[in-house]
Amino acid sequence: MLAPATLLPRRAALPRHRPLSTTSRLLAPPYVVTSLPSRALLSIHGPDSTKLLQGLVSNDVRRVAQLADDDHHHLDKRRVVYANMLKADGRYLHDIMLFPPRPSPSSSSSSDPPSPGFLLEHDAAFTPTLRTYLKRHVLRSRVKLGRGAEPDLVVTAAWRNPLDHAVPESPSDFPALPLEANIDLMNGVDYRKGCYVGQELTARTHHKGVVRKRGVVLRLFREGEDVPTSPLPSSSSGPLIPYPSLFPLPPPSSTLTLLPSSSPSSSSRAKPRAPRPSGRLGTSLCAASSGSGATTLALGFASVRLDHLSADEGGSAPEGEGVFVVRAPVSGEGVVGGGAAGAGEGEGEGGGGPQECGDGAGESDEVGGRWLAKGFRTEWLEFKLEEEAVAKGL
Repeated sequence: MLAPATLLPRRAALPRHRPLSTTSRLLAPPYVVTSLPSRALLSIHGPDSTKLLQGLVSNDVRRVAQLADDDHHHLDKRRVVYANMLKADGRYLHDIMLFPPRPSPSSSSSSDPPSPGFLLEHDAAFTPTLRTYLKRHVLRSRVKLGRGAEPDLVVTAAWRNPLDHAVPESPSDFPALPLEANIDLMNGVDYRKGCYVGQELTARTHHKGVVRKRGVVLRLFREGEDVPTSPLPSSSSGPLIPYPSLFPLPPPSSTLTLLPSSSPSSSSRAKPRAPRPSGRLGTSLCAASSGSGATTLALGFASVRLDHLSADEGGSAPEGEGVFVVRAPVSGEGVVGGGAAGAGEGEGEGGGGPQECGDGAGESDEVGGRWLAKGFRTEWLEFKLEEEAVAKGL
């Protein structure tokens, strides 16, 4: 019997044919294996389970290999599928990974072929919501849902830092339109499988529209500091080690707006218009290097407009190009997600609450200026965008 701790590698669905990044591989520490309490598994099985899921997810669930009794020790025979569940209008609802179920002990004694089944890996905070969504679509389908997260199975990860590669990890990383989080470039959408909930907008955008935003790596820094020229420090700094509580960071959903440049062509008489947001911040993480040139930095994931990124990432781009002002989210009633009231004005001054989240939130306001972010396209994103342009004849 396969031990639960080795059953589910978190990112097995990502393509293995090409290295995601040649730079971060040199900087990354050895692989770390641990359980992920933030991820859970929901089982669904029955004769109609394939048909039901095929109409609800963005990828082709028939790619998930159903294991035979003697195959459960061969991880290379497992086929894991990454997908999104969407609303009827094509907006993001859940991101999931589909795994084949563990072979049942009773299946070896039965001559009948086992009914298809799946394990749905998802964000643990949304298990009741996901189960309710599936029950709403079951109707008379011959399927059986698990009562909740499988208690005897855990999701494990063997990983290096996913932020190095602009891989979304949590619901806070996903914008309303899932293509803006690169799920199509990570093999999370099948455009030939047929209809499913939310398929119309996704397919129309792919075939006739333009995806103006994509998920990129952000390097967060304080105003007054040098603008980073690369997402990661030099190799002399040693491997990067995540430290989630090293220092406070801007909260998720913070607005990213291009840093205004001092252009002489702009009219001083005209009242400056509030710039449109370029995107929103998702997950962010503190990290520190352990080499001789030790340094600390903050990385983040965000879906931003590609035309707002610098085409030249060697540092010779015009001032403000590819650099964003990070504004904490606010609502009409006050602070939301740790943001200060009045942060929507973008200056980070005044307000009654901290503009950061994490341990010591708000304590560093007197130490540094407002938060800024520099966006970088990853190597694999550049490769995929070029591949997509060739396929579309652009």
